[in-house]
Amino acid sequence: MPASRCTRPRARRGALVCAAGLLAATTALAGCGDDTSGAETGWDVNEVQRAFEEGEAQSVTGETVTLSADVDEVLSPSAFVLGGADKPFLVVEKDLPPPDEGDGVRVTGTVHEFEFAQVQERLDAQLSRPLYERFEGMPYLMAEKIEEDIEE
Repeated sequence: MPASRCTRPRARRGALVCAAGLLAATTALAGCGDDTSGAETGWDVNEVQRAFEEGEAQSVTGETVTLSADVDEVLSPSAFVLGGADKPFLVVEKDLPPPDEGDGVRVTGTVHEFEFAQVQERLDAQLSRPLYERFEGMPYLMAEKIEEDIEE
């Protein structure tokens, strides 16, 4: 009986060390990939888009995330598109200075489903519908914080 008491703690310790190693490896790999310019928290751009495509929008809608990528296109002073993802990813902001095309940015905000009238009302601005039609029903990020010129 004393032998089993000694064996079990060692087995548990080994399992904990193994689990800690797997957690560290998973965390290290989470930042890998060619679609971002830096660290992301919670979800990455492609995961958010995939959730919408698979009918699981509710799993990410309302979530606060930090996404990193290069700015592909500036649509207006209050909206820009992140690049490097499977599809363009829209970011809108109300009171923050817009980044420049090509800048690496880290954006923190809340994920929503794009509905033109709702976004226009949220921004309290007149938007050009043709510029935004391609985003209808897709995820977008309502930015709360934008960090520019981040490095990979």
